[in-house]
Amino acid sequence: MLGQPGIPSLPEAWQAMKHFVDSHTPKSAKPIIVAHNGYTFDFKMLASNLASMAQEQQAAVQHAQLQQQEQQQQLMANGSNSSYSSAVNAVDGEEQQQQSEGPDGWLVLDTLHLLRNLKFRERTKVENLQQTTLVQHFTGSPPDVAHRALADAQQLALLLPHILEWAAEVAGPDPDDKLLPHTFASTTAAVAAAAAARRNTANGAVAARATKATS
Repeated sequence: MLGQPGIPSLPEAWQAMKHFVDSHTPKSAKPIIVAHNGYTFDFKMLASNLASMAQEQQAAVQHAQLQQQEQQQQLMANGSNSSYSSAVNAVDGEEQQQQSEGPDGWLVLDTLHLLRNLKFRERTKVENLQQTTLVQHFTGSPPDVAHRALADAQQLALLLPHILEWAAEVAGPDPDDKLLPHTFASTTAAVAAAAAARRNTANGAVAARATKATS
């Protein structure tokens, strides 16, 4: 939907999200982004979109630098390069600012991953770990709306205190590291590594079948 009429562009949406997160996070703390099934979908989607945006920004910076080089040649032909130096410094400053705005230091928590690791389904006998089922379990009432971005976010905000309270009781005072929030950078790297491993396994299986068929 991003980029459609009336819908903010990806850079605009990202800046709005970053402003919201920064304005609600104390300066001495790190923000924690929470999603249900975030490792499979939300965090991967955010990482993919930010990577695309970074590539576009890098291309824009390189284009600007190329234009500045052309201007330098013209200015040097006229015996002056002071304007060029100022322009290049401005471009470099813009590039550094863009590179420093990533969420790599943010923490992320996947509530589905947390509940699976603590065997919530086995302990509580709920039918599944879908967010709608969890709303029913913790509040006693099913959600009015499901599978809509705003409604799902509001429901997760409602669920989070219940999930964390239950998890704290089960995990105890010294929880396993895999239950704790991890940095966005390490999470997306781990997800990418897992995806690559699955692809390699699938490719190996295909190659094995092909070898068997030709032998």
